Amino acid sequence: MPLFIVSMAFSVVSHLAPQTKLDKFVSFFNSLFKWIIGICFTVFLSFMAIQGITAGSFDSISIRATKMTMSGYIPIVGGYMSQGFDLMMASAVLIKNAVGLSGILLLLGLVLAPIVKIVVFSLAIKLAAAVTQPIGDSRISNFLTTINKSFGMLVACLLGVAFMYLVILALFIMTGNVI
Repeated sequence: MPLFIVSMAFSVVSHLAPQTKLDKFVSFFNSLFKWIIGICFTVFLSFMAIQGITAGSFDSISIRATKMTMSGYIPIVGGYMSQGFDLMMASAVLIKNAVGLSGILLLLGLVLAPIVKIVVFSLAIKLAAAVTQPIGDSRISNFLTTINKSFGMLVACLLGVAFMYLVILALFIMTGNVI
């Protein structure tokens, strides 16, 4: 978000003050934004993939150890409790999946509204740039076009964070599905 704000501010100054040339700074901050987003996604997804791969094996081992402990060390009813543990784990997985799916649907609903607003605002800026080009100063039209490109960074940021939340929710849903 700070890079978006700095890019917008430099864009305003660059296009509305003819003696100040900051176009290269705007392109630098846009490029920096793309690199930072790419690196953050790579690190995050790598970390989450490693966590997701190892979590299943740890869960499976702990479940088997719990079942063996129950059946071997609890006299008389240990076998029944071990089988009841399977039923309890299956119902917990069912509840966890239902809550996870509702969380994903809720997240998609929350993200959809701002994205639609930003896209509509972006289209309005494009229309304003198209209308001002033939009748107004070229600086205003260029300014609106640059602002529209900067809003692409905002959409990318919002979609990226939503994607990260979806990955986390999906890993929470998949964790524990080892019976």
